[in-house]
Amino acid sequence: MSPSASPSRFFGLDTHQLRETLAQAWAELRDGPILDWFTPEARVRWYRADGTQEVWLASGGQLRRDKADGPRTAAPFTAVEVPDTIVLRRHTTLPTLTPAATAQAIALEASTHSPFPSHELVWGARTAPAAQRRGSQDVEIVLASRELIQQHLAAQPGAAALENSEAWCRSDQTGEPIALAGFAEPRRQRAQRRGCNLNLVLMAGALVLLGAIAITPSLQLRARALVAMQDYQRLARLAAPALAQRESLVRSQDQLTELRTILGEQADPLQIMDLLTRALPDDSSLLTLQVQGLKITLTGQTANSAALLERLGNEPGLREVRAPTAATRPPGATKDTFTIEAQIDPALLLQAAVSPQPDQAAVKSAASLAPATPASSPASAASAALGAQPKASKP
Repeated sequence: MSPSASPSRFFGLDTHQLRETLAQAWAELRDGPILDWFTPEARVRWYRADGTQEVWLASGGQLRRDKADGPRTAAPFTAVEVPDTIVLRRHTTLPTLTPAATAQAIALEASTHSPFPSHELVWGARTAPAAQRRGSQDVEIVLASRELIQQHLAAQPGAAALENSEAWCRSDQTGEPIALAGFAEPRRQRAQRRGCNLNLVLMAGALVLLGAIAITPSLQLRARALVAMQDYQRLARLAAPALAQRESLVRSQDQLTELRTILGEQADPLQIMDLLTRALPDDSSLLTLQVQGLKITLTGQTANSAALLERLGNEPGLREVRAPTAATRPPGATKDTFTIEAQIDPALLLQAAVSPQPDQAAVKSAASLAPATPASSPASAASAALGAQPKASKP
């Protein structure tokens, strides 16, 4: 015995049940009120049994009288009234169900209580909310034989023109028509479906057009932004050499500024030697001279270190003169050994920038001091010539 075939599954879902569910959902959507809004109403001319004519509007399975009914009202579809003598009626009550479930219940009710063979049975129904029962609906079912209806249509005047007509029966409660299925109503339904599809396409086109109108300003702004970005990149490429030269110029200017600052903080050794030559007395001599920027450190010997410290403190061009260590005098020596630190006044550098050359100033200073202290001139000249060499003792 072969095993029974299991239902096909997709990711654990039963595809047969899924198809049935989707078909039922689509049927409910198609028969629901949403698509009724897009389904155009079809005018149907109803030929009554008493010879009169009426124009009715058919839409969504509902029929209502056209208010513009008249002899000249155009109606592309026709219907013929089926007399009550060839139809059977049944009234029943059903709970409120979906349109698809209601149709199935009515079909079961019609097939169950029909005296006609199944291939001859035609039926129609009208539903209305029950007045006495809440949550239920009254159903009026009309049963008839297809052969009897066809004989009735053939007996009507102008049968050739009415062969594409629908078969309607009048309701015994409201007098409204009830359409019997199985005649020319598919022709009208196809036309209504085409109109519904056309309306849906037009609605979709309108939504697309509205979306395009709404998004067009954003797209235009984006296009402008892209164009502006491309122009900016093009200008940046064109300006790249000039920007590189400007950056190089700025960097050079910064380097020159830093160099000027560094050079401005360095004192000229010739100026320092000339200043110390004029400031130190004849009984003083230098052993070492250290220059760090604007700071100088003097080490030497003098007869009176306190007087020398006071004299250097009063000397123009020097400031913050101090002795980091105390002066000492070795046993048997006639002079003190001192260490003095001082700061060069920046104003001296500015004056030197506009004054004669340092060598000329030293020569003039030496020439002016030569008659007063003849013995000091060789020492001053030697100190200026040696630069940072130790200063010779002055007699």
